Amino acid sequence: MLKALELIGFKSFANKTRFEFPEGITVVVGPNGSGKSNIVDAIKWVLGEQSAKSLRGQEMADVIFKGSGSGGRKAMNTAEATLVFDNSTGILGVDPVDVRVTRRVYRSGEGEYLINGQPSRLRDIRDLFRGTGAGADAYSLIEQGKVDVLLSASARERRAIFEEAAGISRFKAKKVEAARRLERVEQNMLRLSDIVEEVEIRLRGVKSQAGKARRYKEYTERLQDLRTHVGNVEWQQLSVQIDEIKARHMALQDRSRVTESEAESLESRVLELETEAEVISEQSHNCEAKIAIRRERIATRELAVRHEFRRMRELNETLIRSRRQFATMSTRADDLTSQFTDTSVQFQRAEAVHLEASRCLRECERSWSNISDQLQRVRKQTDELRSQQMEFLNKNAALTKEHSAAESQMTALVEAKEKIGQQLDRLHSMLQEQTVKVRGLRETEPELAEQADQLKNQVSQLRGQMSQQRKFRKSAREHQFKVQADCTSCGERIAVLEELEQRREGLDAGVKHVLSTAQDSVSGPYSDVVGLVADLLQVNVEYAPLVEVGLGDIAHYVVLSGESLLDEIRSGMHLPGRVGFILAEGPLLAPSLKRIQLGGQPGVLGRADQFVGPDRPLSGIVNHLLGNTWFVETLQDAIDLWQRSHGGVRFVTRGGELLDSDGTLVVGSQQSTSGLISRRSELRALRVKLTELDRTRKSADQETSRLERVIADLEQRIRKLEEQHKDCARHLAEYRVSLQAAQERHDLLHGQHQAIQGDFDRSTADLQESNLRRRMLQEQLFQADQQLEEVNLNLANTSKQFEQSEVEQRAKSVEVTAAKVEMAKCEQRLEGLRAAMKQFQRDREEREKALRDSQIQIVNVENHYQQANIDALALNSELALLYLQKDELANESVQLNARREQAGKGRSEASQKAQLARRQLRGLQDSVRQAELQMSQTSHERTVLEERLRDEYGIELSMLSQRPSASETRQRVEMNTEISELRRKINNIGAVNMQALDELEQLQSRFNLLSEQHRDLTAAKDSLEKIIRKINADSRRLFTETLEAIRGNFQTLFRKTFGGGRADIQLEDDVDILESGIEIVATPPGKNSLGLSLLSGGERALTAVTLLLAIFQYRPSPFCVLDEVDGPLDEANIERFTNVLKEFLNWTKFVVVTHSKKTMTSATTLYGVTMQESGISKRVAVQFDDVAEDGHIRQDVLDESEETSEGEDERGAA
Repeated sequence: MLKALELIGFKSFANKTRFEFPEGITVVVGPNGSGKSNIVDAIKWVLGEQSAKSLRGQEMADVIFKGSGSGGRKAMNTAEATLVFDNSTGILGVDPVDVRVTRRVYRSGEGEYLINGQPSRLRDIRDLFRGTGAGADAYSLIEQGKVDVLLSASARERRAIFEEAAGISRFKAKKVEAARRLERVEQNMLRLSDIVEEVEIRLRGVKSQAGKARRYKEYTERLQDLRTHVGNVEWQQLSVQIDEIKARHMALQDRSRVTESEAESLESRVLELETEAEVISEQSHNCEAKIAIRRERIATRELAVRHEFRRMRELNETLIRSRRQFATMSTRADDLTSQFTDTSVQFQRAEAVHLEASRCLRECERSWSNISDQLQRVRKQTDELRSQQMEFLNKNAALTKEHSAAESQMTALVEAKEKIGQQLDRLHSMLQEQTVKVRGLRETEPELAEQADQLKNQVSQLRGQMSQQRKFRKSAREHQFKVQADCTSCGERIAVLEELEQRREGLDAGVKHVLSTAQDSVSGPYSDVVGLVADLLQVNVEYAPLVEVGLGDIAHYVVLSGESLLDEIRSGMHLPGRVGFILAEGPLLAPSLKRIQLGGQPGVLGRADQFVGPDRPLSGIVNHLLGNTWFVETLQDAIDLWQRSHGGVRFVTRGGELLDSDGTLVVGSQQSTSGLISRRSELRALRVKLTELDRTRKSADQETSRLERVIADLEQRIRKLEEQHKDCARHLAEYRVSLQAAQERHDLLHGQHQAIQGDFDRSTADLQESNLRRRMLQEQLFQADQQLEEVNLNLANTSKQFEQSEVEQRAKSVEVTAAKVEMAKCEQRLEGLRAAMKQFQRDREEREKALRDSQIQIVNVENHYQQANIDALALNSELALLYLQKDELANESVQLNARREQAGKGRSEASQKAQLARRQLRGLQDSVRQAELQMSQTSHERTVLEERLRDEYGIELSMLSQRPSASETRQRVEMNTEISELRRKINNIGAVNMQALDELEQLQSRFNLLSEQHRDLTAAKDSLEKIIRKINADSRRLFTETLEAIRGNFQTLFRKTFGGGRADIQLEDDVDILESGIEIVATPPGKNSLGLSLLSGGERALTAVTLLLAIFQYRPSPFCVLDEVDGPLDEANIERFTNVLKEFLNWTKFVVVTHSKKTMTSATTLYGVTMQESGISKRVAVQFDDVAEDGHIRQDVLDESEETSEGEDERGAA
């Protein structure tokens, strides 16, 4: 069941709006243009409606709120609508109890569907509601103006609603899907059959290639065996040679090693002698180094001795300076002691002066304190008086302010009273003007309505004319397209024939050669070529086949103007094919026979040459070739005429039979385009026809253009009249809106006049009260002024006392300051003397410390001098020892040089012997390298042999354990002969596809797999066909049961609704029940059986509603929306209609959009939709009495709803 509808930004519902649909009948009311039908559009839109036109728009983005110009509301960028369903019964086939279906669209054009907040597809939405009766095009939505669509629709279109009621729409979708799959299976079977056939053909070809590959494999395997044996023999021979070279190589290596050992021993002796010489040389160098070290030490010690003597002189000078400095410092210490004694006496005198200054300062401060206390008492009394003065000033200012406010209030009240009086006068004049305006608008409205009707009638007339002109244009276009098609066909045929002419189709090679050569020759024998016989004949296309039969092969003969080419042929010129020649004039033309005249005989069409229009210079050829041939109607006519003419005449019938002059008969059909004459005759006729078709096409184009202009003119006139009608209708609507607005304005002004009159009375009373308060404030202000004067007098006396005390205090302050200055000078003197005494004491201590340090320094210098004298004596002793060591090392160096010269002579002798041994070794090594090179070459030959056999046959010769026997070695010649023979056979086989063996296996496997797939597809096809048959059977059964049930419900409800009569539902005769249309029969009581088209509007509407309710009774939908379906019904029929609706409340919910108060009486829930703000629809809660007869809602209800809405908005903001 449908629970609620939520809208945000959908069409005129800019704000979030929710419509609850409780059990029963929900009725939606409101004035025209308020947006009631937008609720129905929203339900359709959520259920998957894809036509923007069906939603009363041009594109899907038109459902988005476009803004309100007068209200200042901006356009929104998205529209959203949600349907909430109660799925507790499981009717929707999903698990959740509450199902929310949402559709959203953005201004960019994108859209989305959601089921319980999850993104879904349109197909999911349709599948969800399929078979439930709910859907964008189902019977649960009956829109405004489409009540009788069910009755006026065709029988086939009406069937869709019954299929939805029967629940076979989902079966139909499955059937369509199965049919689509069956089509794909059949296409796959067709493609697979082609593939199987292709694979089978390929399989046969591969089998032939595989046989050749097997022979090639046998030859190559035998060749491999022979090459293996031969290669093994060669490999063994090379191996023996390698072994011999290895033995010789090893002997040479042994000799080389012995010689190398001798050379190495001699070189070792050379190295030993070199080592001994190096050792001696190193000892000599060490000795020289020690001598250098001794010399360096001697120099160092001599330098140290000189340094010690210089140091002793410096210490002696330092000792003399220290003794002089000690005497000077002793004298300065005595002077500091005398200065300290004088400064102590001055300090005692300064202390006595400081005590006298302190006493004077204390007496001055005591006098200043007494004067300050007196001044403080006067200041306190002055502050109290000033506080009283400020209090009276504030009180005076407050009273003055209140008095000014009272005067301002009185002035404002006077001005307000004057303005209210002016407003009363202005409202009175505006009220009179509004009354005149309302009267004028009411008089203008009928004139505009009449003008709009006239324009509408003119548009209808012009539309009728345009419909007729469009029919004429359709016929003209059909004729134009037919002529265009004929032109295209004729042009294509001409192109084909011209191409055949260019290729000289049908001529022998010799004839083509002669014609092409003649075309390129200006002079010579080929210049005599005039053309073909067929080129010289102009025949009507009707008789061209008969002329071709009469001429036969002669039509392809070449006509010559001279005998030059014939002379060349007689001389032996060769032509690439057979060619027939005819001289235009000459001996080759046989003499003309006496012609028999058969004209006028029954069945005779005429002589053949009479149907040909040749060129004048060559008319003799035509007379010669066709002058004895007659065209007749039938073969019997030809036989009769031939018998009467006793032969000598040829006959050709219309059917193409030829009766020759000698009685020979040729029969059989003749292709009209097989000959040159027919082809060229057809080409000429087609060119003439194409010219005529071009003229006809141009005429048709002109006629079509004329009709287009007429239609365009009519469309322009219609658009202009429609615009005028729209303008008139808009003006009429504007006048009606203005009239309503003027009336509302009149009522508003009247209410404002009464409200302002009450304001005028209240302002008079307020003015009197304000005047009384102003007088009272004047009295209080006078009393406050007197008190303020008394306080000011007391404050002046106190201020004089305060000034005298301040003068005395300033004088005493000067005395205190002078005493403090004197006191500070005394303290500064004392501090200076105290600091000087401390400085003298520190200087005396420092002098005494410096004396002690000087005495210590003198003692230290004396000690250093004595130590330097001792160090100098020690260094002189060390110098004597170093000179002795240097002389001993010089003697040792002379002995080592003699030993080094003796070792050098022994090394030279050993080196000469080693060089001789090395020369012998290099000779042996050259022999070894030659042996290695020979062995490498032989090994390389063996390796090449191994690699060749490995690459060609995959054989490892080194792995063969079998050695060739002597007989195999002798049979090597026979093996080579067989190898040559095998190679010849392999070459004779030619190209071999060795992959054919593997491909054969793969193709055989693929063939078997494809055959299996073909069988599977055949089984799938049978299964799908079985499914379709079952769906058809189930659909036929369900549809039959549904139709019978709905027929019974319709008959019962029709009699109940109309109070009698009869109704029926019938199927079309002689049509399958799955495809047959449905006819509706309805006869109200008291009337004869009439067609549906003859029923009144109310009867048709009530019949359609009854039929839909009969469908509902059989298969209830979760909801039913009725958009102003009660419009055509009168009061009595509306009552019957609502009574029937109440009987269905146990099965479904009804949402009814209506203007009828009679329908409102049946509502269990009543909603109002209004557009208080321009362009924005709003839901309001209304009662039955709140709605007028024309659907308008009372203004006080709207105002109350507006206040409630504003309060809710404020609470939401808080």
